[in-house]
Amino acid sequence: MRYLEHLNCIINITRQMLTSAKSGDWDQVIQLEARRENMLKVMGAVSSDTPVADAIEGLRHLVALNTELTELGVIEKSACLNQFDENQKSKKAFNAYTAY
Repeated sequence: MRYLEHLNCIINITRQMLTSAKSGDWDQVIQLEARRENMLKVMGAVSSDTPVADAIEGLRHLVALNTELTELGVIEKSACLNQFDENQKSKKAFNAYTAY
């Protein structure tokens, strides 16, 4: 597989991750991230006859998608932490109520 084809596969996986994140399917995001990580690891070994400008354009697109995905991850993390805090408060209230 040539460099640009490999990069496009990584971009497509990242798009799928973004779609899954937007729909709240974080388990799917994790599975796709494992695939993407493996592809990124071998990126340097892929033969490249790609013009530098094309490679840069593809990499910029990948960074933009990844930035959006990261932002969604931060939002989800915050929501999870808020839910955890609410659960802890409920647990404390329950324990205080049942202690008497």
